[in-house]
Amino acid sequence: MKRQHWLIFFGILTAAVMTFIFTHSMMSIPESAQQSLGLLAILKPIFDPNNRFSEEFLHNFIRKLAHFVEFGALGVCTGGFTTNLGWLHSKRYISLPMLITLATAVCDEFIQYFYARGSMVTDVVLDYSGALTGLLSVAAFVWLQAKLTVRKEIKETL
Repeated sequence: MKRQHWLIFFGILTAAVMTFIFTHSMMSIPESAQQSLGLLAILKPIFDPNNRFSEEFLHNFIRKLAHFVEFGALGVCTGGFTTNLGWLHSKRYISLPMLITLATAVCDEFIQYFYARGSMVTDVVLDYSGALTGLLSVAAFVWLQAKLTVRKEIKETL
């Protein structure tokens, strides 16, 4: 697939993940709790098969894990977008994906403030940690791909 196609693909994915994040930020407290409790019912047998933790602890853990995972997905999508953008322009965009994901994390908490869900700096840190994990996974993939390409080219010249 051409670089332009990958750029469009990751751009659409980034927008979709941001939309998902922001629409969940606009949910009321009961709606959000209902979704996370539904997820808790599915994941409880996996995380706590012996009932060692309280429902409240697991509910909070699931909510924080969901934030980390959705921002991890945002980091992967944003990393893919900016990597392909860099290849098209022969530049490296290092700070752009970090800025985009941080701004999204801050906006997420800002939106929650207006929907009476409260906003916490620790949530921004957790969200951004997930995003950085996603960005680092993209960086590792790109690095590994480059190393494998170099090895393939060396073998072909011998």
